[in-house]
Parts: sequence; structure tokens; C-alpha cells
Amino acid sequence: MLDVADSRYTLNRRIGSGAFGEIWQGRDLLTDEDVAIKLESSRAKHPQLHYESKLYRIFRNSVGMPTSRWYGTESGYNVLVMDLMGPSLEDMFDICGRKFSLKTVLMLADQMISRLESLHTHDFLHRDIKPENFLLGTGINKDQVHIIDFGLAKKYRDKHHATHIPYKEGKSMIGTSRYASLSAHLGYEQGRRDDLEALGYVLLYFLNGSLPWQGLHAPTDRIKNQLTSNRKMTMNAKELCEGLPEEFTTYFEYCRSLGFEDKPDYAYLKHIFRDLAERQGYQNDSEFDWMNEQAMSCGLDEKFVTPDTSFASLEQSINEGSICEGATSWQVSLESSNVCSSVHILSKIGQDSSVRKAEQDSAFTKVTKAPSSTCPTPLDKCESESSV
Repeated sequence: MLDVADSRYTLNRRIGSGAFGEIWQGRDLLTDEDVAIKLESSRAKHPQLHYESKLYRIFRNSVGMPTSRWYGTESGYNVLVMDLMGPSLEDMFDICGRKFSLKTVLMLADQMISRLESLHTHDFLHRDIKPENFLLGTGINKDQVHIIDFGLAKKYRDKHHATHIPYKEGKSMIGTSRYASLSAHLGYEQGRRDDLEALGYVLLYFLNGSLPWQGLHAPTDRIKNQLTSNRKMTMNAKELCEGLPEEFTTYFEYCRSLGFEDKPDYAYLKHIFRDLAERQGYQNDSEFDWMNEQAMSCGLDEKFVTPDTSFASLEQSINEGSICEGATSWQVSLESSNVCSSVHILSKIGQDSSVRKAEQDSAFTKVTKAPSSTCPTPLDKCESESSV
């Protein structure tokens, strides 16, 4: 068994693995806390972990970003020790029948826009926005959404000189094809607008259960990505958001109107969704769909109740994803390899309902609930470039 940092951390169970390396649940023997430990071969052709560890240090003390505890090399591995987080939004999406209510999506949107604002304020782009890269916290932070996986993140601005990176064309597509912005598909240098557009696709995915370009068949990933790009190009914001409140159309129209170097108005984007929530009579009370007892019971199936299995979203990323050389996709989920059922996880999330996250506000004023429904879908993925 590998011990880390002079035996302070010990590895207990593997959470997941893939082309990027391995993720383990470990233990901090000094504080007696569970931790997440990422392992990458020190001989990796395109190492990412050292870069990611630097970013976590830059983002330390930021709301909704995990804390890096230690980085170093042990027994031929690059090792990053981090806070152990809760399940991803993709995991909760599965549990809730692969569709979220409007109320849950609006509460998530408020936090997720804030995460991107914080990341951009630190002069970095994420460039791989997807449900698997947003995790719930634990304990008193169980209602707080955290953003993870900075293997493809890129610095877009020099803080001291306020110099933005130059616009370029002819680049490889970076990110996950299903959620990538149109500019990313077209090979344009990405900016802040692209993270926000990708987030918009995630919100539509949560509301509708799928996106219009899912299920496309092609002989190669390259052709499938092109078909996805073509589908996105032919749909304007109104067509994309058909049947949804007009605020979602407004969101996409705003994101697509931004120039490459433009600073997004994050407050405006949160405001339009908060206004929608207020008109619908929703309260920002952190009563997400997965807190509903019905969702807790109907979301259970074999893949969650079998001991020593990881969450479905992690398996999808590894087994169904097309991970290109040099890319990384880390997934850290609370006790995902040793819990015997999702009941354990959901009860852990649902306990202490009187304790709310520190950043919660009172923008939503009334309460209502909406049912869930189902929509099965595969995962499309192409991460084709390491960040610099």
C-alpha cells in the first residue's frame, strides 16, 4: 500500500481510473479525515497533475473550489491530495430520473455562474464545462456546488498588465463535444463567453433530459464532432430553447453576442434567472430534487447498490468517452467505491437540512416543487488538447 507525504496519507480504495491515471479514497492519519488522492505516472507523456495542483493553490479560499492539501512524487507517481467531495451533478441527475425541475436548475444556475465568475476573476478559463465537473460538498457544505477538473484550464489574462490572450483560429477543439461552445467547435481561441455558453448547454440538458445533438451516429469521433457542430450552428437561441421560459433564450443570445475579450455581466445573468424564479414562486431554499424522498427511492438501481462500484458518470467518462492524448478528466466522488447504495449518499446529503451554505441568498421568495421524468442518453466526449 502506497503511503504519501511521510506516511501522513494512506490509500484505501480506488475510486476510478482511466487514461489520465487513478483516483483513490485515502485517509489523513493526522486529522483522521477522508481525502481524495490523484495518482499520475511520473513518466506520463503529457503530465497534468503538477499544473492542476498549481491552479488549486491559486484558487484556494475561493467559495466552491476544493482545497489541495499536498502535492509531490512518491514511488514513481505524481500525487495530489485534495478534499474528498460529494457526488457530481451527473450522479444526481441519474438519481432524479435524468431530468431536473425548473426550480432545481435555477438554483444550480445561480451557483454555477458564480463559480465561473470566480474562476474568471482569477484569470483562468475552465474549457471543459460539463455536469461531471460540478460536485456537491459534504457536511455543512452539502448544498454547495463545487467546480473541479482544471486539467484543460488556461490562463486568458495577465493580471499585472491586464493583457488578454490574442484571438486565434485553426485550433483543435478543446472540451467535451456535447457541451462545447460553437466557437470551440470551429477551432477559435476560447474566452470567458465560451465557458458561459457551455454552461447554458448544461442547463438545457438538465431541463430537457438531453440535447438536440445527442444520439448522432458517425463512423469516427471527428465526424461525430463535426455533425454536433453543424447541429449547433443551425439552431438559433429560440429554437434551442423552444418550450422553455424566455430567460433561457435571453441567456444564450447574451452569451453569443459577447466579443472574444468582453467581460461578461455575471450579475445580469444571475438576475434574469432570479427574476424567473421569483415569478414562478420559488424560494432559494436548497431543496433540490434529490432531497425529495420520491427521488431518493425511484433513483435506485443496480449500478448504485452494488458494493465496490463507482458512480455511473465516472464509468461513462472512462468507458464511453473518447479521451484524446494529453487530456485529463478527474472525477472525485464521496465514498463512491465503498458505499453500498445511493441511499447512504443521499441521506448524507439530506441530513442537517437546517444548515445552509454560507453563500445562499434570499433572492427566491416562495416555494413550489416539480416532478422528475426520465431520458436515457450516452456521453459524448472529446478532450483533445492540454492547456499551457
